[in-house]
Amino acid sequence: MASTLTFAVLDPTSIVGAKLVERLARAFPAAQRRLFHTSGSDEHLISEVAGTADLVPPLADPDELEGAAVVIATVPPAAAVARSLLAWLRDHPEVVLIDLGQPALAGTESAVVSGWAPRPAGGGCWYHLPDPLIAGPVRVLEALAPFEPRACHLTVFGSVASFGVGAIEELAGQGADRLSGRTPRRAAVLPRVLAFDLAPAEPARRGRLAAELAVLFPNVNFRLHAVDAGLFHGHAAAIDVACARPVTRDRARTLLRGAAGLRLARERESLLLTDVVENDAMVCGGIEAVGGWLSLWLAGDGQRLAGAAAVMELLSALTAS
Repeated sequence: MASTLTFAVLDPTSIVGAKLVERLARAFPAAQRRLFHTSGSDEHLISEVAGTADLVPPLADPDELEGAAVVIATVPPAAAVARSLLAWLRDHPEVVLIDLGQPALAGTESAVVSGWAPRPAGGGCWYHLPDPLIAGPVRVLEALAPFEPRACHLTVFGSVASFGVGAIEELAGQGADRLSGRTPRRAAVLPRVLAFDLAPAEPARRGRLAAELAVLFPNVNFRLHAVDAGLFHGHAAAIDVACARPVTRDRARTLLRGAAGLRLARERESLLLTDVVENDAMVCGGIEAVGGWLSLWLAGDGQRLAGAAAVMELLSALTAS
């Protein structure tokens, strides 16, 4: 990739987009940044980075991206915008696409990558980062690769932050209604009313999670459960892994301690999600090796792993190549 880059960041006012623009400004101070939103609205928005406000116009015509070396989609674009954007990207195969949206803008045409270990397929340059729900478990399984994982029973718990800013506001309204004895209004952004509650993730989302895991770990047989929780931020997972090679607790701790984006829980450290959600790394605890299986608990913020930090790691790998 060229030493002087132009980045086009789509929806920089999203939860992930705001953090990403700040990191890009620090890591690539000489690069140009173009900011657009893809909501389908004609309204102009404002993005603030390091005390400087930038105007964020709508992406009315994908030709406005001309000259960009990298296009970063932080959320799924509105349907009409997505169609025209995808057509433009197909006409410009030299442009790198980094997609954080769920589902992926280009579907299976994008290579699913974890951020730390890009594995482009077929020589393409479209990349899709995993859902924040599985970002932590992906790091764990990558760290345990020397054990040759063959089976994984995985239960993931996700907060409403993955559904966007509107979802956080909606959950707050649902909570206020329930505390006041009112029946919450029907969910508009969230898949259902989740205040003070848990619910299985919708089948389509669970299917996407399973597909991403299958691409990243084709030799692992997964049993996956996904749960939507009435929490504002954070992700957690219960992970059980069976491996082809003998597993020991001490060796597992060593591998996990050295993994990017993970850290081991300190002795007697609380693994309440609210206590660890603001950490840069997800926290591994309750590590046990019994009968050929390794079990652990994982807690933290999957959006930090699958969001701005993962984009920066991927960009570092691409610019070094």
